[in-house]
Amino acid sequence: MTESKSDLMMKYGPNCICPKCPSYNKCAQFRSQRAFCIAGKSPSDCIKNEKGCVCGDCPVGNELGKKEQYYCRYDL
Repeated sequence: MTESKSDLMMKYGPNCICPKCPSYNKCAQFRSQRAFCIAGKSPSDCIKNEKGCVCGDCPVGNELGKKEQYYCRYDL
């Protein structure tokens, strides 16, 4: 059985490093957006500028087998 996004967020959310990313901004923070490797890109397009990426260092993305960058900007 596949875990739902909600289940994954509860399980991995505490290990999320998205708020430490240079591209993460006040808009995403205000809307409580995080764990883009699970949730997908910013639904409100809060993150419009690529100012750096920490996805490669993400323990959640790595554990889930993700290899991409900029989870917040692109549906991967």
